Amino acid sequence: MTEYKSSTISSTKWTVLSSVINGILTIGIGAVLARLLTPEIYGLVAIAYIVIAFAGYFVRLGVGTALVQKEDLKSEDINFAITFSMGIGIVSAIILALFSPIISLLFTKPDSHSVIAAMSLSLCFASFSSTLIGLLRRKMMFKFLSIVSIGQILFSGLFSIIMAWLGCGVWSLVWPLIISQLLVSIVFFLKVKSSFELLFRMSFSDQNHILKFGSKYTLISILEFFGSNLDTIFIGRFFSASQLGMYDRAYKLAYLPSQTLITSITNVMFPVFSRLQTQMEKFKETQIKLFLFIGLLSTCIAIGMVPATKDIVLVLFGPQWLDSIPILNILLFAVPFDFMVASIGLTFDATNKLKEKIIIQIITLIFLIMGMFFLYIYGPIGIATALTLSHILRFLIYTFYNQKLFSLPGKFLLRNSLQIVIAGTTVFFVSKFAVVLSSKMSLSPLLSLGIEIFSCFLILLSFILINARTFLGVESYHKGYSIVRKFLANNGDNNVK
Repeated sequence: MTEYKSSTISSTKWTVLSSVINGILTIGIGAVLARLLTPEIYGLVAIAYIVIAFAGYFVRLGVGTALVQKEDLKSEDINFAITFSMGIGIVSAIILALFSPIISLLFTKPDSHSVIAAMSLSLCFASFSSTLIGLLRRKMMFKFLSIVSIGQILFSGLFSIIMAWLGCGVWSLVWPLIISQLLVSIVFFLKVKSSFELLFRMSFSDQNHILKFGSKYTLISILEFFGSNLDTIFIGRFFSASQLGMYDRAYKLAYLPSQTLITSITNVMFPVFSRLQTQMEKFKETQIKLFLFIGLLSTCIAIGMVPATKDIVLVLFGPQWLDSIPILNILLFAVPFDFMVASIGLTFDATNKLKEKIIIQIITLIFLIMGMFFLYIYGPIGIATALTLSHILRFLIYTFYNQKLFSLPGKFLLRNSLQIVIAGTTVFFVSKFAVVLSSKMSLSPLLSLGIEIFSCFLILLSFILINARTFLGVESYHKGYSIVRKFLANNGDNNVK
């Protein structure tokens, strides 16, 4: 096994492990906070999150990603990227804090201006740490990143619960985030401080690749931001804070289980694809495997949740959040398409096919705006429907471009897509059967949810095992198969004795 392959496997293990732990912590912390805070509070914070997330794209400018993507990275590139990110982060935070009253009026939520102003501080730390994360990802230091990530969520989550319990209201979701980001920035700085020097004079002409790639990546990220958040912006502007809070919780709940696992995989695979861009056959093979794996994973998780949404909401959030169920049911159908697009888009980023991504995002954004315009009369449910339809359209366009750019074998794409559809259909009916059975047995929502999760897990595991040879490769598959056979044979001999 090569050193790089070994590093990739180790990185994947750590990122998946941390993502699972982070997902469990996030769900647990969210369940506690949902009982301590009101939908209105979540609505105000959702507005601030949108504003900060949007400003964050300008602050980061794709610099961290450019450090990962560039083949020949020099110390001058690192010094420039970190210094540039720090400077623009500080300036952006000041500007956003000054304009926060005007921004809050645009959302017709004047109470949100102090939240936006406070959270603008996070831009200083986020811009700095995002570039350092890019450098650490390039060095495949995912074990360190994973440990820090777990620590951050644990710290901010416990801090939020304590503040909410003490009656701090909206600030229990604000200050823990800011303080945890500050601490994480310090940790990252201490880890890589020997790798860079701050520049007091910068030559922009010498950093053409980083700025060019970063600016294109930022434009795509902004378009993707609107594609993913225009629904929340629209609801925040034209509906109540309570409705926005319901929608925000439903959206996060729909995406969190799949995102917990898949984001960790894509974070590892981006530097892998960047290094494989000159080995096209290996690149195609890896892309097909990744598409199938992420498709199966996201489809089984999301579609398996659909019949069980009532139990999920009651167990995690409580009865005050039952109005979010219709929205959640619709958004869950968008999840698989969104993550399959992420697997395809990853290869576009690694090979610098950013122009095509821009075109796709513009088309999708126009479709989303039209959809929200026509479905606005149905309230947040109509907005969720428009978002789901736009994600399906984006997936179809990405698939077309992917086939055209990389000349992927059509039979593999068709076979993989068919498997994903079959897996989704199977897991839906199995989950539905588990819900009906639990209802007839008059089980508690918690016990019912446990049965539903276990049933869906078995279906997902079955499809992964069916494709084990594809995912592992012939040689690794046969080695694993031999180990299992020897283990079973030895275990059988011991039982006979």
